[in-house]
Amino acid sequence: MDKLKPIPYDDELSHFDLPEYKDYREDMNTYLSLEDCGRMAYKLETFFHTKDYGDLDIVFEYNGGITGEMRVVQNTGVKKYLHRIKYDTDIFAKNIIVFIKKHIKSWKSKYAFNGLDVAIAFYNDVLENYTSYDVEECPLGYDISSDYVIQKEGFVKNCDFGINSSIDFI
Repeated sequence: MDKLKPIPYDDELSHFDLPEYKDYREDMNTYLSLEDCGRMAYKLETFFHTKDYGDLDIVFEYNGGITGEMRVVQNTGVKKYLHRIKYDTDIFAKNIIVFIKKHIKSWKSKYAFNGLDVAIAFYNDVLENYTSYDVEECPLGYDISSDYVIQKEGFVKNCDFGINSSIDFI
């Protein structure tokens, strides 16, 4: 499988596969979680329905190290691929600050916050500046938050060690 490429962003969202019967903001959301439980676990999640790459479930993650990781589960409709892309934490810091500032500005708006443009810019920034890139085919039945990905990578799901963790602590 080829590496993913940046997605051009324009006002018409011409590179995205959007349903005509509803507003795209109902179909493309972002989820931000910031956890500090003895370690940092910052995560931004989103998904894109693209014309060129199929459905992309995306997680940007920073855990306090010198690199962050973007994981993308790409569903082409026939196969699924897991892309694991490492990048310098400066990219995470730059993009998460833009995301949070835009979110705060939206508090005064009558419209709900939509971080699609920021998420696409973040995705493109990672793909243009990554430090390592791995891709593999994965089972059709899993998604980005499945235990398959978490156990394979050794990530802890949350700060409740022992109950929802994928790492055994003795």
